[in-house]
Amino acid sequence: EDAYRALALCPASRIARVVASLPPELRPLEVVQKAGEGFFVPALWWHATCNEGPTLGVGSQHHVFDLDFRRAADEHGDSAFVLYHYACEIHKKDPPGAAALFGAALRREPLNYYYLINQLRFFLNLVWPPKPTLDTIHSLLVAVDQGLDPLRQMLVLRFAVPSIVDFVEWHMGHDRLLKYSREACHAVLEAVLRLTTPFLPGGARSRLSMSFPHADKLRYRSRCAQCVGEDRPGRPGEGGTIWAHRFYCFDCFEARRAARCGSRGRLGRAREKG
Repeated sequence: EDAYRALALCPASRIARVVASLPPELRPLEVVQKAGEGFFVPALWWHATCNEGPTLGVGSQHHVFDLDFRRAADEHGDSAFVLYHYACEIHKKDPPGAAALFGAALRREPLNYYYLINQLRFFLNLVWPPKPTLDTIHSLLVAVDQGLDPLRQMLVLRFAVPSIVDFVEWHMGHDRLLKYSREACHAVLEAVLRLTTPFLPGGARSRLSMSFPHADKLRYRSRCAQCVGEDRPGRPGEGGTIWAHRFYCFDCFEARRAARCGSRGRLGRAREKG
């Protein structure tokens, strides 16, 4: 386990130093391959290559799906790689069995974020019960927060967040399932804010909002959404309306504000459609 945690996410540039720091009994096998020599890596073996200088090599491999994963699972039940791929192979005909295999694979390789994300997708594709799916979301987000530096967290969340949003959207329309949407939405929003807040204007003091404070005080030049005039002086639409995100020149803004309903004869009625 110590060797796994030291090497699983180790950048290639540091592998040699990290290996040298491990106790001798935990170090992987090391081989120096010279010109003209061939090297065979057995199936299911972790391996890495480090070129000591300008190198030209030729390699090939059998496709992983040429393996009989059922037999491999019987013979190599301690291989997370085998357990994961066997789960993928049987997930449609034996979902509970596949779920157990996913769990077993992740207990052996808890830092394998590819497996973690695909476990969540597996639950979503099979419309798994919301509670265990939500537990998987929490486990994924905790693993990302505790196991990765900020740059790698951004990379993993880039792939994880869309799947979590799918979960939120699928359950938010049902009263009895809304609580799962809320909890997942809160969890993923907290994860993203925890990661991005230091980079936002104001840092820890920044807040998310559905409105832009004092937007009605802004005055600038842009293309008017009403008359389509270019480089016109103007301002944003009225706050709290469907026009708030649009720009209107002063002439069009005044015309909209002063518009009189032909039926009711009222002027400037807030949020009245027309």
